[in-house]
Amino acid sequence: MKKKSEKFRKISETLENLCYKMPFPERRFFTVYLARFDTDNNAKGIVEFSVIEFRKIMEIDPYSDDMDSLRQATDSILNKITEIPEHDGNSKIVPLLCDCRILRNNNQIFLSFTPHRDIMPFLTDFKEKLFSNHIWNCFALESESQILMYKLLRYYFDLGIVEIN
Repeated sequence: MKKKSEKFRKISETLENLCYKMPFPERRFFTVYLARFDTDNNAKGIVEFSVIEFRKIMEIDPYSDDMDSLRQATDSILNKITEIPEHDGNSKIVPLLCDCRILRNNNQIFLSFTPHRDIMPFLTDFKEKLFSNHIWNCFALESESQILMYKLLRYYFDLGIVEIN
């Protein structure tokens, strides 16, 4: 059990670091993606976005017909990779999201994102950590010291008054 929790901790840290390195629109996308990510009702973890919604999240003109900017945004998201430690000390490198399907339904276009099957159990764990610890609030912070200060403040949040030298 200890190995599994250590593995989850390492991947959670890897995902957190990956998020910090993402440009702000991609962080916002990933946060919305995780908020909608549900393997209880959707065994494949697929999350759909309308093209207009996706463009707004990614700060692309939502009513533009510019397919190049849409393609660049999806390419950038699909190129996010993460490392999964294996039981024998080796690691496996996998994409966070393995595909994006373009779906047409009643004159609307949707983008459907699917996570890599090896990363799905870790996304559920990371989602719980992200939303229970308010980690998404520090994605907009720009320096390591700001992030550290935010984490310290969150850690001591429920204690009331705390003096820090």
